[in-house]
Amino acid sequence: RFLDGHAARFQTLIAPTECPDSKQQWVFRHREPSRNVNPGSDKDDVLSRGEGVHTANFAPNGWGFTITSTSLAKMPDVQARWAEEALEVLGEERFPSEYATVEELRYGEGVVRESMRLKSVAPVTGVEPLADTVVAGVRVPAGTRILLLHRLAGLREVDRAREFRPERWLEEEGGLEAPSQKSFLAFGAGPRFCPGRNLAFLEAKTALGT
Repeated sequence: RFLDGHAARFQTLIAPTECPDSKQQWVFRHREPSRNVNPGSDKDDVLSRGEGVHTANFAPNGWGFTITSTSLAKMPDVQARWAEEALEVLGEERFPSEYATVEELRYGEGVVRESMRLKSVAPVTGVEPLADTVVAGVRVPAGTRILLLHRLAGLREVDRAREFRPERWLEEEGGLEAPSQKSFLAFGAGPRFCPGRNLAFLEAKTALGT
């Protein structure tokens, strides 16, 4: 009964509509049939996991918006460039109606990435090796809890690390060596990175670019 109610609530949230009045409806407005669900998967479990991803994004994204907005307020040149990009991409649209449109906000994504690199919403990630291993010449026994400091990684792995430079994330400009994955751990890394990462970028670029 609990799963049935959970799925029903989520289905209501993502019901197709021409005039979305919530972020869930907007994100799923053009969703395709669930052809990617593995045969035999429990529909209710899939729906509840989807709702969990959306719910989990609320607080972190609110903090992320605050950090990025504060950075933009201090750098009118960066703010102006993002506004110019958004105007060029969106045209007369008040809000993007397609995922592909949001993907075109490349400088905007650079702004969000740079903000998270310097002031990550989640400051640390906990990891634990399943077997004895060696990291940077240090022997780490199996089961040892290790905390990865996101900001420290962001400062160590890039050139001119303390400067807020969104263009460092753009391949065709910036004059700096492209950052490695080691410099951006806001959503973790590897096969177990945060499943809400792409949704977080989608929401951030949509909210801050319109």
